Amino acid sequence: TFKVKGEDGTEETVEASTEELAASYLRQKDYTKKTQALAARESEAVNFLKTKHDEIRNQYLSQAEVTRAALVQMAGIKTGDEMAQLAHSDPAAWVAENQRQRQLSAYLNQLDQQINGEKQRAAQEREQRQKQSMQSMYQTAWSELQKDGIDKPKLEKIYGSVQKTYGFSPEELGNVYDHRLVKLMKDATAYQALKAQKPEVTKKVQAA
Repeated sequence: TFKVKGEDGTEETVEASTEELAASYLRQKDYTKKTQALAARESEAVNFLKTKHDEIRNQYLSQAEVTRAALVQMAGIKTGDEMAQLAHSDPAAWVAENQRQRQLSAYLNQLDQQINGEKQRAAQEREQRQKQSMQSMYQTAWSELQKDGIDKPKLEKIYGSVQKTYGFSPEELGNVYDHRLVKLMKDATAYQALKAQKPEVTKKVQAA
């Protein structure tokens, strides 16, 4: 017999057998397992699409840069000295060549803007994905640590101990997003505390 809150917020007494409680626990465990599996499949699908998107974008940028380089080479764009020499030797040809090079320069500038714009968008998306990934790792780490009863004060105590004993810096510990590493640190600090108590225990045993 136990009490639960109803939809209106009031408490009501509920009776359930151990068999019913076990069945409810198994249903909840199965639901949690299926939910986690579904979330994992969705994450894999999203990562696959992002990877394909990056591949297509990289192919576009590579082809665009190759096209630009080929265009510059094939167009035969003259240097400033060559244009000055042409103006001196053939003013009419200089006028035509100057107009042609202006058109080419306008097209190349437009192509450069497209390439640079796409690179900037790619960089922004990578930065955003990194932030989202770090936030997800942060939430996962805290979720796992809380299962072991580690809250922020306990984490600060663990970090303080490993800083003192092993020489880690706050910056290094601030980049830890893997809960397994924190558990290793916890075990290491527990071992060091036990090791520090050994001489005192030995003295007490000898005295006894």
